[in-house]
Amino acid sequence: MTDHFKQYGVRNHIELGANVTVAGHVLGNDNRIVIRDTVGASHVQIYISGNGNQIFIDKDSEIKGMGLLCGNHVPAHNTRVEIGEEFTIESGGRFYLYNSGNQVKIGSRCMFSSGVTLRCGESPHLIFDKDSGAYLDQSDGVFIGDHVWVG
Repeated sequence: MTDHFKQYGVRNHIELGANVTVAGHVLGNDNRIVIRDTVGASHVQIYISGNGNQIFIDKDSEIKGMGLLCGNHVPAHNTRVEIGEEFTIESGGRFYLYNSGNQVKIGSRCMFSSGVTLRCGESPHLIFDKDSGAYLDQSDGVFIGDHVWVG
């Protein structure tokens, strides 16, 4: 971990493997971040606003610069990012999980080119029920199988 990563909350679990550095922050409780050993120097920016969010990146990945954002000015709860082994991503990749319950699941041996953006949810244009305040525009998530190249 680096001095550029701050935690505000309780019961957050952060486990970083060899060659991994992170920057950003966690604002909330019961969040879990696990990034296994990578094959080279890997850098991830993580910004979490909410509770019960999970990020898992399996072993032998190569992350040349990637941002993961769970929530924003509206907290997102119980989002999940799950990435299989031997994942590679070039610089500038961003994954946005803006709504509670959003998911990104990526299989093993997937390659992402530079500047790839995955968006779950509609922020900043969220649609709420006028009376209850509940989200009306929930997304199921993004699901990518094994051995896929995204460019």
